[in-house]
Amino acid sequence: MRRKGANSIDSDNPNDPDATITLAAVGDIMFHDTQLKSGYDEASSSYNFKPVFENVRPILEAADLAVANFETTTGGGTDDYAYMGYPRFNSPDETIDA
Repeated sequence: MRRKGANSIDSDNPNDPDATITLAAVGDIMFHDTQLKSGYDEASSSYNFKPVFENVRPILEAADLAVANFETTTGGGTDDYAYMGYPRFNSPDETIDA
């Protein structure tokens, strides 16, 4: 296997001893109260967390396989279970899109 470019592997010869893949791993992706507030846009009544990851996005996208520990839930924002940080993490669905 030879790398043809980012996120692409030539599998014509799976026994090639020079084959490589690129891995990326990150941990503890969680959203505390201050992070939840920073992602909220009052004008549109919506959340956007993409700017939070803009500096690491190129690194993660360049990997053949990226793995992250998403340490929160996305249980919906209700009166019974509002969006919150520690100790009962519950984040908007937009955290997944980021």
